[in-house]
Amino acid sequence: QDASSLSGAVVDSSGAFVPAAKLTLFEPAKRITRYALSNEAGLYSFDGLLAGSYTLLVTREGFQDYRIDKITLT
Repeated sequence: QDASSLSGAVVDSSGAFVPAAKLTLFEPAKRITRYALSNEAGLYSFDGLLAGSYTLLVTREGFQDYRIDKITLT
């Protein structure tokens, strides 16, 4: 079974990178939950993921929470 990955950058409404944001990635059907923190450049990466439909939640003190549903990995 091949593994997938998901990566990106956390930015605010002005386009500035947001370091130390907490990212929670979950796939309820398979009961998969993974955590990451964005680095000083706002970058994050999740590796070794199984195929599925994921939800990504991004949180950081002082910022509004952000949620993306139905991220499909194959």
